[in-house]
Amino acid sequence: MAITVSPLPINTNNMAEAQALLAGLILAKEGNFRLLHIEGDSSVIINACIHRTIFSWKLKYILIQIWRLLDDCMDVCISHTYREGNQVVDFLSNLGCDGLLVSSLHPLSIIEKHVALNKLIQEDKFAGSCSHIIV
Repeated sequence: MAITVSPLPINTNNMAEAQALLAGLILAKEGNFRLLHIEGDSSVIINACIHRTIFSWKLKYILIQIWRLLDDCMDVCISHTYREGNQVVDFLSNLGCDGLLVSSLHPLSIIEKHVALNKLIQEDKFAGSCSHIIV
């Protein structure tokens, strides 16, 4: 599985979180992944996915696309994690914010270049469990 990092247009943090989740779900669909564990540090976006609620008209169409992709999955676990528990994603998003494009690099090549990322991945292996399951 490749990791893709790219900058997003300037917008709200909720829009960025929703766009990132949508991009991840599209990649999962393209890779034919049907069993997913989604972790996010945006409780607003996580709750919108779990409860299927639209809290902003600006996000309506993105959320609808997210829900459709979730419905295509066989089993989805969605959980909220605090930013401290989501350090790998935070590290990668900072690469994108810095304008560094890491497109379709194999994860091992990223680990070789970023020792800090390797450490975060090892720590993340032992973090939390799923708080909500959608079947």
